[in-house]
Amino acid sequence: MKTFIVFLSFGIFLLPATAQVSKVPVYRTDRESKIRTVKLDPRTELTLRVLISRSDTARKDFTYSGLFHSAPGDSIGLRLKSERMFQFFPSGISRTTTTMLPQKSGEGDTASPELKMVAFDNIAWLKYQKRPELIRFADQVLEPVVFSSLFVLMLSPFISYNYRDGYLNTETYKNWALGSTIALASCFSVLITINAVNRAEYQFRDGWPEKKAKVWSFKPAIRK
Repeated sequence: MKTFIVFLSFGIFLLPATAQVSKVPVYRTDRESKIRTVKLDPRTELTLRVLISRSDTARKDFTYSGLFHSAPGDSIGLRLKSERMFQFFPSGISRTTTTMLPQKSGEGDTASPELKMVAFDNIAWLKYQKRPELIRFADQVLEPVVFSSLFVLMLSPFISYNYRDGYLNTETYKNWALGSTIALASCFSVLITINAVNRAEYQFRDGWPEKKAKVWSFKPAIRK
């Protein structure tokens, strides 16, 4: 039971640190009252897709991934981790070029090469996930706990069996099995929660990249 308490104590590390938050409103293009606020901070991992050109026979688009930096005026800035260019040619041939950018330590300069500014008007699709480092850390720490708990749960009858007198010690079995079950439930709850909250995606172009996705805009619709 003491070990289980240690596992539960891990939840303390899931408390988010204070960080400056930028709020970007987005509006549904088909519903005047549908407004959401995208809250971004330096821990937010962003993926932006930009459609350069598109026709029935050709297409060119860029995908930028990195950590949110700022949202000044009508644009979003992110510190790039990767840049992908996709091209589809009239001949039917497609080409994808992915560039991984080196990460610098420290804050750096706003004009540094890894800082990418993308205008709202050019963003076709946006996806964000907060606390990515925490999520990866939680996955690395909790997955071994899950497997260990499953292993202990399966071994509980053998651990609790009194081989000398030939009977199962139900009290011992209850403690081992219950502790393992609670540990499993807690781990799954933590993993599901931190992977589900603080993430969303928005499409800003009708029919691209998803054909039937709900379309949003950075500007409220002008209705007559």
